[in-house]
Amino acid sequence: MDLPAYAVVSPVKDEADRLEHTLRSVCEQSHRPVQWVIVDDGSSDGTRELAKSWAERKPWITVLGPEPATDGERARGGRVVRAFERGRAALSEPHDVVVKLDGDIELPTGYFAVVAGAFARDPCAGIVGGRVLVPARAGGWEPERVGRHTVHGAIKAYRVSCLEDFGGLRPSMGWDGIDEYGARARGWLVCPLTELASLHYGLRGGKLPWRHARWEEGVATHYMGYLWRWALVRATYRAIVER
Repeated sequence: MDLPAYAVVSPVKDEADRLEHTLRSVCEQSHRPVQWVIVDDGSSDGTRELAKSWAERKPWITVLGPEPATDGERARGGRVVRAFERGRAALSEPHDVVVKLDGDIELPTGYFAVVAGAFARDPCAGIVGGRVLVPARAGGWEPERVGRHTVHGAIKAYRVSCLEDFGGLRPSMGWDGIDEYGARARGWLVCPLTELASLHYGLRGGKLPWRHARWEEGVATHYMGYLWRWALVRATYRAIVER
């Protein structure tokens, strides 16, 4: 089976302690990306320098610095999407699939071969990705709690024609839910591969004060038009099962 060509875009900020895991695991993939653009979003801990040191050895890796107006604040919604789109604009190699990959993920060697295979087998597959494991309280790793029918925002792979069909990612908190609604509404399939696991070294929203992170998620809930009753049930459930 011929596997589709794919490119990777990684918006990163202050990931120097974890980016090495991502760099090594992407470079060791059995099905390697045609291009990888790492977009630094204003790091101050040596993240960009680390990425550049790898790019000097791997000509298919490109590192972009922050935009001139970038400040030091961390953001999970619009700013991440804008960094992703800057990286996409810098892609020059032909590709059928583009991956939004965080800088604190460790992937198994055959990860992208399996993802590409899912796209190859089903022409309706629009968004594909494996499951994400996070550090467990008692040690070891446990699955991060996301919906059974969704792909985690840290490792989303998009068929380019699907991404363009629903108009690209929205620069807002909740972008990783809006994209799936838009894809499904146009007949594309969202394919979580539960048998394919990766390690996520950073907690979702862990770099933000908890009040700020929860406020952002409330803004996303409003943006997506959730009924207040559903939002209340969802918040209660997450308060019980998540840290």
